[in-house]
Amino acid sequence: MYRARTMNCLAAVMLFASMGLSASEIDEAMALKRDAMEIFRANTGKSVAPEAYAEGIRKLERAEALLEQAAKVDPDKAEPLQREVASARFWAQRFANVQVADALHDQKSKAPEANKTAPPATPPEPEKPPAAVAITEPPKAKAVKTVEESALSVAADLDKSAAQLLKEGKEAEASKKLLQSLMSKAGANPNKIAELGDYFQAQGKYLSALEYYKLLVKESEKRYGPDDALLAMDLDKLASIYTDLGNYTQSEALHLRILKIRQRFYGAEHAEVANTMSRLGYCYLNMGKFDLAETWLKRAMDMRKKLFKETSWELANSHRGLGNLYKDQGKYAQAEAELTKAYIIAAEVYGPADPRIVSYLDSLSRLMRVTNRFDDAEKLLNQALPIVEKAAGPGHPNTAHILLSLGNFYWSRNDPDDLARAKELYDRALMIDEKAYGHDSEAVANVLGNLSNTAQSQRQYERADALRKQALTIFTKLYGENDTHTAMQYCNLANLYSVQSNFAKALPVYQRSVAIYKQLNALDRASAIRTLGALATCYTNLGKHDDAAKLFEQALALAEKNLSPENSVFSYVVKNYAFTLNKLNRKADADKVLARLKTAPAD
Repeated sequence: MYRARTMNCLAAVMLFASMGLSASEIDEAMALKRDAMEIFRANTGKSVAPEAYAEGIRKLERAEALLEQAAKVDPDKAEPLQREVASARFWAQRFANVQVADALHDQKSKAPEANKTAPPATPPEPEKPPAAVAITEPPKAKAVKTVEESALSVAADLDKSAAQLLKEGKEAEASKKLLQSLMSKAGANPNKIAELGDYFQAQGKYLSALEYYKLLVKESEKRYGPDDALLAMDLDKLASIYTDLGNYTQSEALHLRILKIRQRFYGAEHAEVANTMSRLGYCYLNMGKFDLAETWLKRAMDMRKKLFKETSWELANSHRGLGNLYKDQGKYAQAEAELTKAYIIAAEVYGPADPRIVSYLDSLSRLMRVTNRFDDAEKLLNQALPIVEKAAGPGHPNTAHILLSLGNFYWSRNDPDDLARAKELYDRALMIDEKAYGHDSEAVANVLGNLSNTAQSQRQYERADALRKQALTIFTKLYGENDTHTAMQYCNLANLYSVQSNFAKALPVYQRSVAIYKQLNALDRASAIRTLGALATCYTNLGKHDDAAKLFEQALALAEKNLSPENSVFSYVVKNYAFTLNKLNRKADADKVLARLKTAPAD
């Protein structure tokens, strides 16, 4: 899944503090954003002095400057926050009238005092995104609360007992009490709702965060109406949490709604419109709908080419998105062209040793790995590792991310020495992630999955089974028994049994996974379709060919409706279905099924 990693807020602050950088910058930036949004939300639709509105914009500009510095240490943490702050600034500056502009630049307004009214309700004609104003004011001298301290303060104002539960690490209990308190208050403060949602999302408590973001959208719709550009920022949060939860159908619907709002507000061509198109493209990429993904990613790129110079991070981002798409489609020559261009632009924008280029090196290395160019893949990862270690430190989660990529590289070569090396790298990443995120975090569960794969390749099946079950337990604790994340873990466990030809043991585990997807009405997802195909294959291996054929027929219908022909899941279903039909001596039907398999154009 294409999404950013998240970090426990307190762990993040401790890590940054140990480096003497970024923690205070991020905390201050978030405090400034909160203050600015409080100004904007409180005064939307009311008369407000231009100086107050300008102060909100200044706070956002200061926040952007702080996050730019933080991104030079930890882009994974800073860049999502940069997008949020930039989105708020675009919205605010879109409303800025002459009086606000004068106040923003500390100039005395030339308009009569009587004309100093609220910013216009109807925005002017579309324009290119405004550049951030250079920040000359010094940082505020007052102490800044950390993200966690601020969330605890909000909690204490709502319910002191809930705040105490948060301090004790009982997030689920605290979340329910705080949500009840907010819902019992008429006209709950959207800023407070957003702050608590952000807190739980950063903690990896996505289901709790989802409820807060739903409430946030509900309150914002009451205040601003269903088509307001300020509401779009809150819808962005809700779409993001649905992505974190793997619910791409809901995320898709929200992004389409956000796009309409922003096109109406900013005009047909604007950075925020392009950003929304790009996120929509990634949503379709995660859904396996490659044609739609390409359409939206290209539309975003074409718009960015009009708005920005060729050597901009926005264009680098677009090239990387298309490169990842083409890689997943198996269009490797096109993927290499896009990913190489993305890296060249990023290196020019940021510099060859900036940690923000590490993700571009990582993307290129993944392509080299799947095309069996192992020397090139290893070289790229070994170039990335010292960059991130120097910027963030050897014990930082960003370092763990590259260690995982290196481990995946050695694991993919399936050589005994390489498998041993992969295990060493995974073990090191596990220690880092356990310290940063906690033992029962998604990041740790993912590393355990990698260690299980390695043990499986080494034919250490008992160890692989124990590690896979440990990962399953964590996902169940995080998301609950009936969740798509948990369903995927059941499928992974069943795959382990299938590799050992223990199909009788694999069968009920596959069935449990499929049952979860059915209960959630999520059989249209790529992971669900593959699981359905794996269950059918299991029936084939048990000699139950008729049962297998029925399931394959269902899986193929779902694949044709929801996936692009180039998708690996589509190919998996078609080939295994044809194999089963041949087992049933239905060669003509098997040939018809195989005819549906469209290979990607030759590179």
